[in-house]
Amino acid sequence: MGDAEAPSVGFDASGQALAVWRQSDGVRYNLWANRYVPGAGWGTAAPIEGGGGSMIGFPRLMVQPSGVATVWWVAGRASLSARYLPGSGWGAAKTVNFYPVSRVASPNDFSGPTPDMDLLDTVSPAVVAGAEGGFTAVWDEFEPDGRATSSANASGNYSVWGNQTFADGSWGTPVRLKTPVRGLRSTSVGLPNARLAGFAQGPRFGADAAGNTLALWLDNDIDVAGQKLLFARRVAGVWQPAGLIPGDDLPSRQDSYDIAMDASGQGMAVWTRPPGVFAKRYTAATGWETQTVAIQAARSGANPGPLQVVADGAGNMLALWSGPLGLWANRFVPGTGWGTAVQVHSTSSQIPRFHVAGNAKGNAVVVWHEEARVGNVSTVSLWASYFAADTCWRAATALSRDGTPSGNPNLQAAIDASGNATAVWDGFDGTRVNIMTSAYRR
Repeated sequence: MGDAEAPSVGFDASGQALAVWRQSDGVRYNLWANRYVPGAGWGTAAPIEGGGGSMIGFPRLMVQPSGVATVWWVAGRASLSARYLPGSGWGAAKTVNFYPVSRVASPNDFSGPTPDMDLLDTVSPAVVAGAEGGFTAVWDEFEPDGRATSSANASGNYSVWGNQTFADGSWGTPVRLKTPVRGLRSTSVGLPNARLAGFAQGPRFGADAAGNTLALWLDNDIDVAGQKLLFARRVAGVWQPAGLIPGDDLPSRQDSYDIAMDASGQGMAVWTRPPGVFAKRYTAATGWETQTVAIQAARSGANPGPLQVVADGAGNMLALWSGPLGLWANRFVPGTGWGTAVQVHSTSSQIPRFHVAGNAKGNAVVVWHEEARVGNVSTVSLWASYFAADTCWRAATALSRDGTPSGNPNLQAAIDASGNATAVWDGFDGTRVNIMTSAYRR
């Protein structure tokens, strides 16, 4: 067997977990999965789908409270999904209707539509009147204009799309949330494949208990001056027209941003704008609040990095971000507002990637990797910290300190309804890359 990488994990209501990843057999990548049962541990990993000779992109997994799960991924230019049913296992892969049929390109057509699946974001499944809902997907897409002469200088536009699954696992019809933004891929040696003037990319979104969705993305059209933070809302299954988030201090293309929604439909957008971190609240009744709140004071020489926000069942919001001084967090409480930013972990190393997961009770877990550079060699260590809603952040725990050279390990955290947590990542053992896991039990 070859390298295994890009794990994705999730819990059901009983504390059972599923994990999926892609794994090479020496010729191609295949999709693999494993299942965790409390008291028994992880089972035997097994393939659930072959790549068919095509490159499999990073899989995305969502697990419903009943244990029903859906994984979707890209193989070549085909977008696929498979469904897991407790007691039956994984079903056959199905083609996901991400594009209108008239726009699906042939596998070797470099000018065909290209989804940015590594930026695909998903929301927790909605639970309505005791019946589980489906999943929502929002993605950005490069739409060629037919003028390209090679894959290196593909010319075209960028747009944002949304789609959803239903309770039976079937997919709906894709909806364009934003008309194409004019742009051009550079042929410059210094900026190969760079998106030059226009882009609409990096969608993030959240959903409430009724399945209403709030999507957020950064937009810059060369026909319209300035960069914009746009949003679109889906109510009762229908997407509303995209609109602008009002205010100043909005993020630029190099900044991070995220959004979360609580069960009642209140949302929170959080973004970095060096040297600070900002937030703006959304209410279902009135829309975006006028005030933009700085949740981290400006720190000289300490520009914030990656950022993420999660919501709990009471409407509290927990935001985390990284920077040169370590990992930071702040918490929003309805009726009180944002608190004071606290340092979750102090380090002089870089934290290029982290992932946080929370549950309805307000507990959360974050896993991250630190990168230290000595000369031309980078070494990594993996860490995790637990947030107990009734107390505070626990001291960081080292999951791996092997010091082996690495690029940018993929990692993910998950937490169940009782507060038990699991972290998964792809780690190098000196011979190959494996899928590793570590558990936190309350």
